[in-house]
Amino acid sequence: YQRRVHGECFPFSGPQIAERCRYVLQLTEVWYGSDRGGNLSAFYIWFLKSMQVVGVMAYRMDNIAQEHTKDGWAVVVDGAARAAALKAAHSGGSDGYAVPQKQGRSAIDNTVLRNLYTPAEARLMLVGKQVREALRCFIAFRQMAVLRKLSAYLKVDPGEMGFEVVGHQTKLHANSAKKYRLIRSMMQIATPTDWKNMGVDADGFSVKLLMSSGTVLERLDQLPHENHKVIEDAVPMLLNIESPVPSPDSGDIYEQFIAWVRDHPGQFFKYDRLHHRTVRFAGHFSNKIVMFRRSDVEKMTMAKYFPIPWLRQQPLWGVWPDETVMVRAAGVCEVSTVRANEAPYCDLHGISLSGGALASDSLGSSQKLKVKAGPRHETKYSDVMEFQMIDDPKANLSNWFFTDIEKILSESWQLNPHGPKDTMLPWEGFVNVGQNPKVGSSIQRTQHTQLCNGSLSKYPIFQLTTNPQVSVKLDATIDLVEVALDGAKPDARGFFIKVSTARPTGASLIEFLVGLRKRLLERLGGANEVDFFVMCMSDESGGYIIIFACLPQLEKLGDQGADFASWRNPLTGESTEDVGLQEARVDFGKGVGHFLVLKASLKSQVLECGESTVRRIWAFNRVPGGRQVIDEFIAECGIF
Repeated sequence: YQRRVHGECFPFSGPQIAERCRYVLQLTEVWYGSDRGGNLSAFYIWFLKSMQVVGVMAYRMDNIAQEHTKDGWAVVVDGAARAAALKAAHSGGSDGYAVPQKQGRSAIDNTVLRNLYTPAEARLMLVGKQVREALRCFIAFRQMAVLRKLSAYLKVDPGEMGFEVVGHQTKLHANSAKKYRLIRSMMQIATPTDWKNMGVDADGFSVKLLMSSGTVLERLDQLPHENHKVIEDAVPMLLNIESPVPSPDSGDIYEQFIAWVRDHPGQFFKYDRLHHRTVRFAGHFSNKIVMFRRSDVEKMTMAKYFPIPWLRQQPLWGVWPDETVMVRAAGVCEVSTVRANEAPYCDLHGISLSGGALASDSLGSSQKLKVKAGPRHETKYSDVMEFQMIDDPKANLSNWFFTDIEKILSESWQLNPHGPKDTMLPWEGFVNVGQNPKVGSSIQRTQHTQLCNGSLSKYPIFQLTTNPQVSVKLDATIDLVEVALDGAKPDARGFFIKVSTARPTGASLIEFLVGLRKRLLERLGGANEVDFFVMCMSDESGGYIIIFACLPQLEKLGDQGADFASWRNPLTGESTEDVGLQEARVDFGKGVGHFLVLKASLKSQVLECGESTVRRIWAFNRVPGGRQVIDEFIAECGIF
């Protein structure tokens, strides 16, 4: 599996991606009917596989060791193998981009990169790209000269070494890279006297690079990390640029502004709209701020995504003992931006962030493309989107404490086929959507949902049933499922709500689930005491399964890392040591029996009996009093 240069391989721009999304939606609507609407299942699968091919994902899950339990309840993913693959992927050189991906408040806050730069940064991006290529050519010319001398000195046919001499020019053959073993062997057997007789400095940068790789440098991403750093450090020196990185502590307000845009994407400068616009346009007029069009920045980055617009029907609440905050209001147009997870831990693993902070052409767009043959016009971003004007800074949410039920359900509805399995179109498949609770989320400051290839048939834990009842009001079947080992006491059982419905985005259903979450937070001490696990998937028959569970905010014991530590449920007082569990967390992976394992004792426990381990983890995460609050809320809403 070879990582490739993204910009050279992925053929579509941002506007073209959005256009094809709309096109797929319309085509699938024709197939499934206007009453059900279109979906982006096929597009998601194609998009994620494309990201695998072009190397956005650091590795393929097929290459990571996975072991299924005999009972089919769990799968163990080798965490050490995944870590090694990730390290190997990042040990090479740059992927050929002039714009770094690191920005924002978290490791994933980079789907939409900034487009405002200092003049020094802009010069480094534009001229620096040409300087890098010039340095690469210089290295390649030196290496080809070394090959000619080596061929002549050792009397080896140039064709055997993958090149030919035409006049005074050295031309590489198309298969020259396959000759690396011969070239390395020839260079290794050459003695210092040989190098001196050839007139070659064996300690030179180009020669040592050729000796280690056996191939002429054709792309900068072929360079090992340490050698690539030499090139990157040389470029600013050659351009006489001392410090291109803007600092928030600079005395120059324009440099402060650009540093703010980098570190706080989607937020007004110092949280002041007027101040933000004044500084921005003053910087443009004074040539202190250089703006790139969004479409141009996208060409220089690996940030490829596709948009999913949706309308929020219910408010999103944050609840603590001393305050209740409406962080998102009903009636707001939202945009989810779906991208590949660069470090996946399950099949076709994507993440979906909020793209609503910046102006988007996807918001409120109802224009449909005509389904007919013939040439298609080239789509472009609007000017306001090209300029990346801030539209709704409140769309930047934290991932902790704000389980966004409506986001999960809206994305699941649009990413799954709207019919039974036997009517699916080519390339369509099933996508599981969920959001990690705090205990399973390493990314605090950027809200995101997790997506992967999955449906109800893949997860035995969610095939459990207790007492399903039809709710005409919600147009759904509600099952209050108890989870524990056989013979467990009633107060020692885990619990989740399983909702079966044909329309997960139904107004009554969303109102019920959002209201239930708010009620549980109000009655059980707020977001510091309880959290939520919400997941939505297809049942493969044209319907959807929603899983809703109230969880305790687990406490980590000791100083060990999260994957090695013991955990305590503060609401029951139990610890994993008390009950003999090697894992306690319920999240997007472990909640369904998908374990990314670094601890040998956990691997042994899961493989010994997957069902027992998964049931015990759910039972460990019980919330005393939670079932009573749910029963009271159900009665109050009169859903049965």
